Amino acid sequence: MRFNFRQISAIATSALMIGMTAGVAAAASYPAPFVSGGVANVAVVYGTGAGVSLIDQVQAGTIQASLGTFTTGTGSSTVTGGDSVLIEKTSDKYNLGNDAATVFVSAVDGEDLPTLLADGTYTDDDNTEYDYTQKVNLGANLDLVHFSDTDYDKAIGASGTPTPTIGIQLAGSAHVLNYTVDFTTHPAYNAATLETTTMKLMGREYYVLDVINGTTNKTTFLDSANSGVITQGQTSTIAGRTISLEFISSTEVRLVVDGTTTNSLAEGATFKLPDGTYVGVKDILYDSKEAGTSKVEISVGSGKLEVEHGAEVQLNDVSIPEITGFLVQDTSEKLDKIVLKWTTDDEEFITPALSLTLPAFGALKLSMGAHTFPAQEGTSVEGSSDTIEVKTTLKDGAVTIPILGANSTGEFATIGKDSTNRLVTNDSAATLGKIFNKTGGDKYMVLSWNSTTESESYYLRADVVTEDTVTKVRFTNEITNAEKTVANGDTASFGSADITINNVTRVGGLLENFNFSLNAGSSINTLYTAEGMKIYLPYESNVSFTSNITGVINFTPTGNQKAGTNYDSWYLVFDTEDKDDNLGAGDSFNVTVDESGTTNKVHVQTVTTDSSSKEIGSSDNFEYYVIADLATKVVHMTGGDYDSAVVTYPGEQSYANLYVSSPDTVVGGGAIGEILVKDSEVSSVSSKNLIVVGGSCINSVAANLLGDGARCGSAWTAVTGVGTGQFLIQSFAKDGKVALLVAGYDVADTQNAVTYLKTKTVDTAVGKKYIGTTSTSATLQVA
Repeated sequence: MRFNFRQISAIATSALMIGMTAGVAAAASYPAPFVSGGVANVAVVYGTGAGVSLIDQVQAGTIQASLGTFTTGTGSSTVTGGDSVLIEKTSDKYNLGNDAATVFVSAVDGEDLPTLLADGTYTDDDNTEYDYTQKVNLGANLDLVHFSDTDYDKAIGASGTPTPTIGIQLAGSAHVLNYTVDFTTHPAYNAATLETTTMKLMGREYYVLDVINGTTNKTTFLDSANSGVITQGQTSTIAGRTISLEFISSTEVRLVVDGTTTNSLAEGATFKLPDGTYVGVKDILYDSKEAGTSKVEISVGSGKLEVEHGAEVQLNDVSIPEITGFLVQDTSEKLDKIVLKWTTDDEEFITPALSLTLPAFGALKLSMGAHTFPAQEGTSVEGSSDTIEVKTTLKDGAVTIPILGANSTGEFATIGKDSTNRLVTNDSAATLGKIFNKTGGDKYMVLSWNSTTESESYYLRADVVTEDTVTKVRFTNEITNAEKTVANGDTASFGSADITINNVTRVGGLLENFNFSLNAGSSINTLYTAEGMKIYLPYESNVSFTSNITGVINFTPTGNQKAGTNYDSWYLVFDTEDKDDNLGAGDSFNVTVDESGTTNKVHVQTVTTDSSSKEIGSSDNFEYYVIADLATKVVHMTGGDYDSAVVTYPGEQSYANLYVSSPDTVVGGGAIGEILVKDSEVSSVSSKNLIVVGGSCINSVAANLLGDGARCGSAWTAVTGVGTGQFLIQSFAKDGKVALLVAGYDVADTQNAVTYLKTKTVDTAVGKKYIGTTSTSATLQVA
């Protein structure tokens, strides 16, 4: 996903006229009418109003990814026309940080490109046949990277500051590939018998015009894709061109091609036609007898190619610096191999917007379809005057978890929101038992369970209660509001995670606490998102550390306290999966949360991945990727009051779709492309259906749809009927199109709305309205 930060004019009110308009479909279910017949006609609009959560942008991207699965050619890109091969193996895709040659390992050959690189038989001038194979060996410079480059933006016709991109960035003199013709019948044929024969290279016919051996080894080819014989006194048509002989002698001819007269041309000479193609003379068949008829065999195509051993290939006597030729011969002047080495002359790029074609020969193309991201799960780390919060999606739905609270001077002082709303974490809870001190301010816990590839997390509130004179512990799932009450010695199960109460005490209002233990695989100091990303929660230790200990925080450090583990600066660490879905086995990254140096401000100070940052336009937002199979994206948002970070997690390996193909191929399908716009940019997509993410308080398009302005809180409830813990999905008519509002009372409710839209049957016909409470529960309202 890539956020669009173009600055376009403010909302055009006329583009948001509400009211039934002719042309709106009467009945449809998501993804219609936004994707119909595999074709998308939609823009996803996210809000930019004051107080908007970064998660709304990620949720807009989630809808974009969902719609992409309904477009023609979903998943991997599709290629139409010609020969093509996708550079991946069943066991290894082309991931961020990979080199294409390492992924594909073997050469691209006739099994991969059965027309372009077909095995064949060459017949020399003595009518001796020689078998040959063709292959392409990829160079070692085709690395999939995250880059930002003004030259690339110019190449795709963009202006302004560079846009971060995933693709191949090649410097000058970078090795792209080798093309090899290998004559497998031995002894290899004699070079002296090459002349006047026809050889097929990369699917094209070439006439061998001249062969030089000795100190210089050089072979001259004439493009014979369109050849024919012109008879004196007659007019012929070749490749759609009208051609006749104006003059012919034993050594040269003059031709008339579509009214253009060539220079006098000897055998092997070429002439450039006005449209840039060439006519070449292959053989002069002159007959001086009065009764005889002279003829000339010609070719119309790209012209004359000269391949000299160890030198640049020449096209029509002009050197092509990107291609170096090698004619591998033995001491008897018998040719064994023809090798063409392709290197870049200048900086080049291969992305979904740009392909790269072999110069001179023009027969091989490298192109890339849209990058495949299986999921677009969003997690944000947000600061405020006194709290660091993690907003993400667990198995049960969207959630906001305060993980660190700051005191009046901006120093971290508690795990959780504050001293009366503490988050209980402890690294040893599973083995030693942990006291949950309700009287002391303990209130919440994240209960997690994991195996090698499966995980669950639950955000729970715990209360000590008395039922029928028995003191018990009541756990409330903060996402679903489901409750489980257990007595001393009993176990509460949440999915695969078990929490057993070992001792519970309640003495009036003076003392409320309980001991607990967990089953194997469970913990309370880690969190797993719904897609399997692992987040290490803070746990307290008063030991002075000289090295980083993941998760530890010391609120009263002394001595040589390591940065990232104390009240001034703490590392929030994330672990990703590997391509085989092994939890925590992928690469790690972290964001540093700290005080800003001023009172009442804690925020995300830095983002640390294994790649450098790339600014998104001139937005003061910086994009990072974790260079690994999943390619997790992190955006550091530095332009607001409190610097924050948004993590977009693919859930499974993401990969590029790189093709080696013939030049007539067209790469399409794959991802839906960039359809995200800000609410301030909506006038640029006035002809499209809309999906509007976020309520009227933060999204001006939503405000116009509802017709009551930027209403927040109770005012929003009064207009929509949607209150705390609820969401709205409602369809409106918009200039003959449909605008679908997907919004919650709070950001977590919006996340649930988006999940419901993607996973349940939603009637998107104009006038339909759903109110829901969880990602799996909503009710169609009666008009």
